[in-house]
Amino acid sequence: MKIRRIEHVAIAVSDMGNMTAVLRDVLGLKLDYIEDLHQARVALFSLGDSAIELVQGFGPEARSAKWVAERGQSLYHICLEVEDIDSALDELRRKDIKLLQSYPRQGAPISNWISHDQTLALSVRPGVSYTPTDPYRRCR
Repeated sequence: MKIRRIEHVAIAVSDMGNMTAVLRDVLGLKLDYIEDLHQARVALFSLGDSAIELVQGFGPEARSAKWVAERGQSLYHICLEVEDIDSALDELRRKDIKLLQSYPRQGAPISNWISHDQTLALSVRPGVSYTPTDPYRRCR
């Protein structure tokens, strides 16, 4: 599998406002956008050709909220950009890595989650150019 880069690193948070302020005001990172998804609010900060994504769950049943309740605010997942997602997933299957979907998740963008065995989630997605103004060019 050819990994091109870390597309983004996601951090599960309990207080989006506070963590956004830390990244923006203390570290000087530029907030690209905040977006409400089905079960979580995400904030994306560009960092070179990668990004930091903050994830705060809506309600205690959201996966990211459960993560924070069990582990505190911490690394939630790493999204890797790969050259060919189908080949990457085939390779992972040959290595007996559990995938959370049996095929690449269609949508924006195509991605798949590798089982995180309760410590770390890893997402792989095909290579596309990251455009900070286009929230659908990143993996979720």
